[in-house]
Amino acid sequence: MRATEWLNQPISVEFEGAILGDRRRSDRLKWLAEKVMTSPGVGFPQAVDTPSELEGVYRFL
Repeated sequence: MRATEWLNQPISVEFEGAILGDRRRSDRLKWLAEKVMTSPGVGFPQAVDTPSELEGVYRFL
C-alpha cells in the first residue's frame, strides 16, 4: 500500500482487529476514533452530537 492510500483510509481501519469482548464495544471504539479525528482539539462533550452519545463515550472509557 502506498503512503497516500494509507493516509486516506479512515482511522477506524486501525482498529478493525480490536477484540474487546463484544462487537458493540469494537464498533464504539471505531466510532469514537472517527469522532476524535474529526475534532482533535476539543473534548468529548464537544466532539459528540448528543448527550446520549456522550454518555456512551464515558461508559466506554
